[in-house]
Amino acid sequence: MDLDTALLRTWLVVADERHLGRAADRLGVSQQAVSQRVDRLARLLGTPLIERSGRGIALTAHGARLIRPARQVVDGVDAIGSGLSLEQRPIRIDVLDEHLSLLPFVIAEAPPSPAAAPAVEVVMRGELASAFPDGPPAPPSGPATAWRLRSAPSRGTPR
Repeated sequence: MDLDTALLRTWLVVADERHLGRAADRLGVSQQAVSQRVDRLARLLGTPLIERSGRGIALTAHGARLIRPARQVVDGVDAIGSGLSLEQRPIRIDVLDEHLSLLPFVIAEAPPSPAAAPAVEVVMRGELASAFPDGPPAPPSGPATAWRLRSAPSRGTPR
C-alpha cells in the first residue's frame, strides 16, 4: 500500500488538535481540505479514523492506533530528507504588475523554521519596475530569511 506522507502529516495534526478547524489553521489549509485528507486516509486504510461531533472530533480506536506508526513514517521521511545535502534553490517570483500583493501568500507557505526557509527572489518587470526608480520596496516580513528584490527589463527587452 502506498500512502501519501501529506495524509499522515495531516492525520498527526488532526490527532493532536482533536479539531478539524484548528488542524486546518496549523496546516495553513482549509478545513474542507483537512476533512478530505482524513477521509481519503480512512478510505485507503479501510477503517474510520474519527467520529465527528458538534464540538470537534474523537479518534476511533483505529485512529488512535495509527498515531504511533504515522509518526514513525513521517519522522523517517524527514530523516531521509535532512540526511541528503540537496541544493536549495531560491523561489523566484516574477512580478509583472501590481500583483506584488500575492507575496503574503508565498510567505504564508514558507516553512516555520528560518533554517528551512527558502531564499526568495522577486523580479519586478515592466511598468511596475519603472514605478520604483530607487529599487523595489522592502520585502514583507515573514519566515523567509533571504529576500532579494530587483527590477528587470520586460521580457523581450535586452538586459
